[in-house]
Amino acid sequence: ARMVFQHRVCAAFRREVEKAMEANAERLYLVVHGGTIMSIMSRFARPEADYFDWRLGNCQGYRCEAGMGPEGLALTDVRLLHRVAP
Repeated sequence: ARMVFQHRVCAAFRREVEKAMEANAERLYLVVHGGTIMSIMSRFARPEADYFDWRLGNCQGYRCEAGMGPEGLALTDVRLLHRVAP
């Protein structure tokens, strides 16, 4: 079941990033559940890490750069955001 979820999440994420790139958007903000973040990061983040390595605490997130590399969409310059909500 997790594989189906991850595939669906990553396909939707890829579509949103492609739309943002086509619109020449400088930023794309996504507010999503931790499992969604872990799915996206384990698939696209560079350097690569396992699904559970991307686990976050409450009100945390990631900031990163999205770009097209030799293997397709990649998230680089990944930085942990320690507190993204008041």
